[in-house]
Amino acid sequence: MPILGKKKGGPGRPFSKDNPSPATFKKGRSGNPGGRPKTGAGSLTGYMRAFGSMTPGQLRREIQMFDQALASGAQSPATMNALIAAAVGIRLVNDPDARLLGVWLDRTEGKLPVVVRTWRDDWVAALKAGEITPAVAIEELGKDLAVELFRAAGIEVE
Repeated sequence: MPILGKKKGGPGRPFSKDNPSPATFKKGRSGNPGGRPKTGAGSLTGYMRAFGSMTPGQLRREIQMFDQALASGAQSPATMNALIAAAVGIRLVNDPDARLLGVWLDRTEGKLPVVVRTWRDDWVAALKAGEITPAVAIEELGKDLAVELFRAAGIEVE
């Protein structure tokens, strides 16, 4: 008997092989049609890297060139990515903001791995280095927990 009295392909399941959902993946088509994010010279990250290697004075001159081209009505050589990256760079120079700097560095240098150390890691390191003896570990932590840390430290358990 069907679950909850619904037939396969019935009202509870309106999409089938003959009538696929609009969200169903199409055969032969990538699930990520835009591909990997662009990081080349014309991308936002590319401009951020280029502007990041400039001095504040060079960056200001670059912005002034963009401003003059826009004010004169001339065809601006700048793309929106260049304007955004330059504006953020100027903001960081004039009014430093730790969060904004963090985003800038994540985009240009890549995110740093987050390493989480616990008290267990400290005990294992101390056991490996011989700073703590097994007897002290058993006395402080109890036999069950100490044995677990001995195994993690590669110490023979009696």
